[in-house]
Amino acid sequence: MSEQISIPNVALSAIRATGDSRVDSALTKLQNIEQLDVNEHSEIYSEIHADLSAALSDIDS
Repeated sequence: MSEQISIPNVALSAIRATGDSRVDSALTKLQNIEQLDVNEHSEIYSEIHADLSAALSDIDS
């Protein structure tokens, strides 16, 4: 049995620039995801995750 969950509607246009070019690039990818075919979303989410993970790992450096 599958259960539906409700996901809050977040206005992606309300996301502001952070000043970190890697984070801002990831946010831009996220803002543009609605324009892509759903089949491409998984790849884009993986890219965003990798970009943000790299940015976080550099904080301690």
